[in-house]
Amino acid sequence: MISTVSSLPEDVDSLQGIILSLQKTHTEKEQAHQEQIQFLEEENNVLSEQIRFFKARLFGRKSEKLTEEELKQLFLFNEAEEVLERPPAEESTVSGHT
Repeated sequence: MISTVSSLPEDVDSLQGIILSLQKTHTEKEQAHQEQIQFLEEENNVLSEQIRFFKARLFGRKSEKLTEEELKQLFLFNEAEEVLERPPAEESTVSGHT
């Protein structure tokens, strides 16, 4: 890398080459920074979700009290007990079948 103005080349082609090289380097670094920003944002989202989860576990509801919505959903699964509680249907025989 050129450190002082006096050490710059005099011809235009060399100066243009230096500028293009610097632009390429800048573009590559900017792309790397954007990738790093994206990675860090994704990691931040994951960590934020973990914090929400652990806060809910730590400070959330601890008893087995159910909300009104959860109580409604429990009745969806009573079908098996209802079938067991019903008296068995009487068997009937049909004449003509052997």
